[in-house]
Amino acid sequence: MSEQRPQWDDDELMARTAAGEEAAFRLLVDRWQRDVLAFLIHMTGSRDDAEDLAQETFVRVFRQAGSYRAEG
Repeated sequence: MSEQRPQWDDDELMARTAAGEEAAFRLLVDRWQRDVLAFLIHMTGSRDDAEDLAQETFVRVFRQAGSYRAEG
């Protein structure tokens, strides 16, 4: 039997991350990791550099979750 995951939108996941729910942050990373990495590989031309930048990106998202505002 497969595990059912909540289908929260990104705004809800950010709010939950800001409230300290690490599982919500993991869902955000799972949702966006492939796209972020593909973009960064395209921009840098280096998978290694892209992986480092992607990690830094998600660390910043986590640290700044409390100041996230759901706009535009």
